[in-house]
Amino acid sequence: MNLDPRTDVCVVRKHVRYIDGRPAIISDDYFDEKIVRGTELAQPEDTTREDILKEAGYEQVYDIDVIIAGMPRSDEAARLGIAAGTPVAEHIRTGYTADNKPVRVMLSIVPGDTLILQYTIPT
Repeated sequence: MNLDPRTDVCVVRKHVRYIDGRPAIISDDYFDEKIVRGTELAQPEDTTREDILKEAGYEQVYDIDVIIAGMPRSDEAARLGIAAGTPVAEHIRTGYTADNKPVRVMLSIVPGDTLILQYTIPT
């Protein structure tokens, strides 16, 4: 089972993150509307609280990441203010509950000329 922002009814929280006053990362979150209905996540105001999904009974306990390099769509390039020809990395993180229900998709777009990936993988 997947949460698909292209076909499912979702609450979308769109953000552009800035570094030194310049747009640096698109970071859009998609939530199943039925799960977040009535919570702060369904409201237009920004929130930094971490336990909203947990309080709604859908604690996110693991993520699966997919990273795809390519050229930005025109709307992505405009949101980031990047020059034509600048590649981007699309980072799709899907958050799951302990019973493997997808509850959040975070779609981030990062210009390739500023991207640094660092992971710690337990062995």
